[in-house]
Amino acid sequence: MIICGVLGASVEDTTYIVSMSLLVSGAATVIQIKKIGPVGSGLLSIQGTSFAFIGVLIAAGKDHIAAGNAVASALALLFGLCFV
Repeated sequence: MIICGVLGASVEDTTYIVSMSLLVSGAATVIQIKKIGPVGSGLLSIQGTSFAFIGVLIAAGKDHIAAGNAVASALALLFGLCFV
C-alpha cells in the first residue's frame, strides 16, 4: 500500500497487489510448513512481506516513472526485482 501510494497506482491496482501479496504469503507459509521435497523447514514458519526494502523499491519506481514510463510498467519492474 505504501509503495502504490507513493508511485500513484490506482485503487484497483493497489487492491489487487495487496490481495496477491496475502495469497503468496499464505502459499509460502504452507510450503514452509509441509516441507515439499528439499524445500521448507517442516516447522511453523509464517511467511510475509517486509518493510526492509521499501525505500529501495520506491526509489527504483520513481526513477522508472521519471524516465517516462507508466506506473504499471514501474510496478512490473518492482515485481521483477523482488522475484530476482
